[in-house]
Amino acid sequence: MELNCAYYNRCAVWMVFSKDEESVLVQYLIFACNMHFWLSKKRKQVKKLPLEYAKANGKKCPKSWDAHGEAGDQWYFDFLKRNKVLSVRKPQVVQEL
Repeated sequence: MELNCAYYNRCAVWMVFSKDEESVLVQYLIFACNMHFWLSKKRKQVKKLPLEYAKANGKKCPKSWDAHGEAGDQWYFDFLKRNKVLSVRKPQVVQEL
């Protein structure tokens, strides 16, 4: 008896952006951080960016993004895991001289 089974990675089915498109988001966020726009979970702008980017490029995005006006926490954390160059840090006080 021969089994014809195959494993499919379903995660790719749910990806909103291609690797190249995510790379553009990463580059933009790095640029923004260099301009003192820090990444943090509380920054709703970081989670709003993917929705705006998806709409601008005519991408299909989850209905929950439209309902909440931003990407979900799960997407945010998965995005950070996929893009290790990004990190979330607490803003630190800078002393004036």
